[in-house]
Amino acid sequence: MKFVPKILLFLLLLLMSNSAIAQKPNKLRIAILDLNAGVNRSQSQIDGLADMLSVELFNSGCFTLIERTQVDKVILEQNFQKNSLSASQRKKIGEILGVDAIVTGIVNFIVRDTRWGSDNSSKFDVGEYNIDIRLINVENGELLSTAGGEQKNETERELMKRIAKQLADNLEIPNNYNPSQSSPYLLYDYLYVFPEDLGVFSSAPSSLITATNKNSAYGYNDWRLPTQEELDALNSNRKKLRMNSNSFYAHDKSWTYGKSEYAVRLVRTEILLQQESITQGNPYFEPKICDLGKISVLSGYARGQFMLKNPTKNSISIISVSNTSKAIIVDVDYNAINPGEVGVINVYYNPNGKQGLSFKHTINVTLSDGQQYSLQIMGSVE
Repeated sequence: MKFVPKILLFLLLLLMSNSAIAQKPNKLRIAILDLNAGVNRSQSQIDGLADMLSVELFNSGCFTLIERTQVDKVILEQNFQKNSLSASQRKKIGEILGVDAIVTGIVNFIVRDTRWGSDNSSKFDVGEYNIDIRLINVENGELLSTAGGEQKNETERELMKRIAKQLADNLEIPNNYNPSQSSPYLLYDYLYVFPEDLGVFSSAPSSLITATNKNSAYGYNDWRLPTQEELDALNSNRKKLRMNSNSFYAHDKSWTYGKSEYAVRLVRTEILLQQESITQGNPYFEPKICDLGKISVLSGYARGQFMLKNPTKNSISIISVSNTSKAIIVDVDYNAINPGEVGVINVYYNPNGKQGLSFKHTINVTLSDGQQYSLQIMGSVE
């Protein structure tokens, strides 16, 4: 084994003391979008400002940045318009890039004076930038920091340096923030991926996997090595899963033909219904009650998930969802769910201002076949 990763250390500590020590965060992983041209500016006139801001945000020491060429590549692949991105499109970009937050903003030009050119035959405007920058949480759309103001007797580089410092100084990171993913990734609505590597091994780490499942890491006890097909899916989503670009990862047969070193990332699956078991039964949710347990009032939105399984011979879809609390945000997959497939409802609960309270809220769901379901999300806020 080449090194001992933090998950192994976590498991060893858990086995000895049944407790774990959370790491303090220090950096946010961010992507910077092109700044938008506002009043009296064309897009070409401000294109370089975002690059300057990238450098200054990196130099602040508070952020890990995704290369802007990667941002442009994702926007092109998704066929988005760079200068008119919606909130949902920004979220999609952030998810693909595997970032915590997106930087966006608008630049106006305030005309202060009009002067004659050197030839005394033409006039040009003299003025200052007015800039507003926002740092937006990819997961829930909340503002993590803002910066802005007018350019005052300073160069564009000095302006961007000042804006970067403001963003860093105003940054509010939840106490439980972890710069690595704090819960399993979900690919294709059924494949759960461990949020970090176990390490690099010259043979299958069977004992470590057993210990991982014994302690129900991240709430599950059926983690395993991926199949070759599942590993192909992981490799296709390396950036999103934050897999090491320089490592070869193992599948369940990797060590069959001799000893080689492989990085290990575990997976688990929501077992899909087999075609032969599809009947005329009714669609059903699993679970029907989601218990979020104890939530810190400072933790930000807590997520619960309901899986809609379709054992029928017909496609179904969710057509309406309502809930009983403004503290809940419901993210619904409205796409058709074919026979044997699974749909997802993600529910986010905001504990802000609810310290010391227990909650139980109902989510009402109507399907395209007319059936109605009542789901519950519950927990308490510390």
